[in-house]
Amino acid sequence: MNKRKYTRRLWTEKECEVMLTMFADNYTIDICKILNRTYGSICSQSNIMNLKKSDEFRSMELQRQADRLRIAGAKFRYTKGREPENKGKPMSKDLYNKCKSTMFKKGHEPHNTCYDGHERISRDGYIEVRIRKGKYVAKHRYLWEQSNGKLPKGYILIFKDRNQQNISLDNLELISREENMKRNTIHRFPNELKTTIRLINKLKKTINEKQD
Repeated sequence: MNKRKYTRRLWTEKECEVMLTMFADNYTIDICKILNRTYGSICSQSNIMNLKKSDEFRSMELQRQADRLRIAGAKFRYTKGREPENKGKPMSKDLYNKCKSTMFKKGHEPHNTCYDGHERISRDGYIEVRIRKGKYVAKHRYLWEQSNGKLPKGYILIFKDRNQQNISLDNLELISREENMKRNTIHRFPNELKTTIRLINKLKKTINEKQD
């Protein structure tokens, strides 16, 4: 029985150039089709070349996945007015006695309770403000909607000076998600300039790592 021989396909300079130009801002599967290589091959070469997806691309993809899950999960959510399955069913006496010592008394609030107007910083660095019990919203959006009404569907607010802590109506701009993606992608630049931008970012990253 003849054994099938596998030969390693070496990467050409042209293929590496395509990787350098496209990897940061394109889906890996699309690059596979262009170069006629497997997904694993593209991933391995990206590691060798130390290529990463850009922050803009990852942000766009996370938003796309969030929108997809929001639609896909709609049929599994509790609908308004649905009653809990255990409504009206009393807790057993034995279970009540076990929990009784740790139960909050009616009207009691924890020592760290925050009240309306309290502000906090989200994981993404945005200032959030409490508008009612258990409800925090982005402060910049809350401020904008107080003056302009509900945010239109498909639109977002951005900070003109890119400072998330500088919250004022003069510093907020309403743009569509499509426009935001165009502003935050380097696809609109020539290939030579895109390569230069990535090299500069890589150099900045190296400098920051040396300074830490």
